[in-house]
Amino acid sequence: MGKKSKAKKNSAGKKKAATTAAPASTTGHTAAASCWICLEEGPNELGQPIARDCSCRGDSGFAHLNCLVQYAEQKPGYLQWETCPNCLQNYRNELRLDLANACMKITKDAPMDPMLGIFFEYNPVKYTAALYVRCNALAGMVGSNRPRYQDELRTTALEMISVIDKMKRHVYIESTPEKIVRYEALAHAHLGGVSAEKDEHADAIQHLKKSRDLFKSIGDKENFHDVDVRMKQEERFQNNTTKEAPRPNNGSSSVSCSAGNNAKETTTRLDILRNQYKEQRDFETGQTLLMALMGENRTIEMERLLRELIRDSRRVHGTNHDVTRGYELALEKIKVRCTMLNSRMGTDEKYKILRYSDDNGDGDGRKVVVQGPITSPTSNEGRILTVDTDDLLIKFGTPVICHSLKNSVHLNGKIGDVRDAKGDRYEVHFEDAALKPCLVRGRNMRVLFDLPPKDV
Repeated sequence: MGKKSKAKKNSAGKKKAATTAAPASTTGHTAAASCWICLEEGPNELGQPIARDCSCRGDSGFAHLNCLVQYAEQKPGYLQWETCPNCLQNYRNELRLDLANACMKITKDAPMDPMLGIFFEYNPVKYTAALYVRCNALAGMVGSNRPRYQDELRTTALEMISVIDKMKRHVYIESTPEKIVRYEALAHAHLGGVSAEKDEHADAIQHLKKSRDLFKSIGDKENFHDVDVRMKQEERFQNNTTKEAPRPNNGSSSVSCSAGNNAKETTTRLDILRNQYKEQRDFETGQTLLMALMGENRTIEMERLLRELIRDSRRVHGTNHDVTRGYELALEKIKVRCTMLNSRMGTDEKYKILRYSDDNGDGDGRKVVVQGPITSPTSNEGRILTVDTDDLLIKFGTPVICHSLKNSVHLNGKIGDVRDAKGDRYEVHFEDAALKPCLVRGRNMRVLFDLPPKDV
């Protein structure tokens, strides 16, 4: 496609292709840039500027929307509607949505089989695929209009399911092809994502369970595990709305390892995801692993993984790419340590832990400085208060470091995540896999604000 003879052929046929009216992003456009398909500089005859929103660098990857539509239309399948053929990364934002809308229009305008026309307005299989392309584009839209895009995503996914249900009644009466089952599962996964973002946890669980069961029916283990992680996370969110926070007290023992060993950890699924990420080292697998770690309150491993993803994204996408910025924002959020207060039990007030009042690293601090109440982890609202450490109700997933333990001195200085609470103690799972989870009193652990290097 880079040769001039091929480019001229594409350029001559521009007006034939269907496009959307909205211009795509021109982020990074320089005067020297030209369309990699038609080789022309500046806007085309439709007034579309050359645009780029993928991971190409320098002056590469720019193209007119109309040229991208023609290119995608000439290729089999639907990957080319979503992925840049140069950098092999997904298109993003308005450009991706423009391409998805063009894909929808071309599918609707395509000739229809007379037999299928009895039951369907458009070719049902191709239309379902085009709807899925649009779902993916809408799911990636961010910014102030995201609520509107989420509503459009829900409508599009529901239309996918409606078309599939109709195919089951009139086309695939005896058995449904695996491809159609996968589309149905993906549609329910999108609906689960919309419901989760709107805090409609019951609906999210229902759609994610349906998606998970469909993936299981066709033996798609990777997507099954991904959706299963998301479903269990939603179940935790739903349970947490009614579950009372732990209330540590002044019990006589500071640590116990027996109770922590009674609960079985679901490590098999995480090990599979870890191995996949280690082998593939791609962002999609990393994102799936992040979601799984979040669902298990493994903040320390999440933070270390996010730092790897940020480093790789800066190298692949660039420092100003929204993927990189998204990972950086996620890291900023999980580094905030939040708590509730014993003295404010009965309220939903959350506080941000700022520091220990004697924050000199000696590990003997009995007072902690908090700010709140806050409405989000990154807000700076509320009063600055100094409270006793016994007043803290440590949030699950908070990284801590143990100190002043007399009967288990080998745990002093060891870091781990708070995963649960039993009676007057918190269940700490240590980063050092050789150490068993233990129940530790609040006064014998200190919230960890910055992680040490892993080999320390």
